[in-house]
Amino acid sequence: MKVLMTTDNIGGVWRYSLNLARGLRQSGIDVVLVITGFPLKEHQMKELRGIQYYFIECKQEWMEDPWQDLDEAGEWILKIAKKENVDFVHLNSFSLGALPWNVPVVMTVHSCLMSWWAEVNKDQLPDEWQTYKTRVTTGLRAADVVVAPSRWMLNSAIANYGLTGRTKVIYNGLNPSDYAPDTKEEYVFSMGRLWDEAKNIQKVLKAAELTDYPIYVAGENSHYNKVQVPRNVYFNGFLPLNEVSGWLSNASVYLLPVKYEPFGYTFLEAALSGCAIITGDIPTMHEIWDDAAIYVNPDDEIQIAFEVNRIMKDTEYRQKMSDRAQSRAMRYTLENMLTEYVSLYQQVVNFSRKETKTFV
Repeated sequence: MKVLMTTDNIGGVWRYSLNLARGLRQSGIDVVLVITGFPLKEHQMKELRGIQYYFIECKQEWMEDPWQDLDEAGEWILKIAKKENVDFVHLNSFSLGALPWNVPVVMTVHSCLMSWWAEVNKDQLPDEWQTYKTRVTTGLRAADVVVAPSRWMLNSAIANYGLTGRTKVIYNGLNPSDYAPDTKEEYVFSMGRLWDEAKNIQKVLKAAELTDYPIYVAGENSHYNKVQVPRNVYFNGFLPLNEVSGWLSNASVYLLPVKYEPFGYTFLEAALSGCAIITGDIPTMHEIWDDAAIYVNPDDEIQIAFEVNRIMKDTEYRQKMSDRAQSRAMRYTLENMLTEYVSLYQQVVNFSRKETKTFV
């Protein structure tokens, strides 16, 4: 089989797509990766070695007025699909689903603006985003199968966009051998898009004022140049993947009190690296981690700080939570994710678009 897979190079979809593309090749499925987003950085070019890809600079659906960009990109991607003679397409953005594909379409819902807005702002998406909702709804409903990385995310997409067709939950995965605990040091690690309210780094900074331990934060930090930062917080800036794994291997605790997270690759990296996890008390985190994480109110910096101080002071408790997280993380391996996707791909190239069926 040969698949055209789309991705952006801005968020977590990038990591997912690279891992899946490499794994699929090893499973005997040819992958043509089509990248939309910002100009490729040097470290991204290195990560693409051995992968056949195309790139076009293009706005994303959650950005302001992206539709002309996306329409032009869509026409270009259709031509690539025809040129490469693919058996099906795997889309990781919504509006492309409405294009006149002549092959089956798998679409993965990694996150969406409607669910993000509801969880972060506790309100409905404003009317000025109606075009976004319409375009996303049309694209999702046109797909042959809609996949989500958690049950919560799938249920949210069904509720927000009225999905009635084939759906499936496939949890994301990483290769455990790429991560390993090392000598643990007394520091807390956190990472994410610092401007994203869902990641809630602002609360990490506030909680840090009440904690007794250093907190290292990875991510682009220009957003905080004019913000007073607690003396025990250190910004690492952007870190490539190999440096992230190094920091996690020595960190005792991974802290990210998220308000919204459909899966959370960073938590999986931390767990495989032997970190105890402190996260937001939200449904997806309970679904993914069950009793293998410590849950806090994302809006309560006092509780966040209390849990950080408690687990850092109690070595036995910290080791117990680290062991639980590592054990739970073995459910979310790249091998498991690949098995699920290869099985789905084999089905999707065979079933009729007229059927109605839910894959479980």
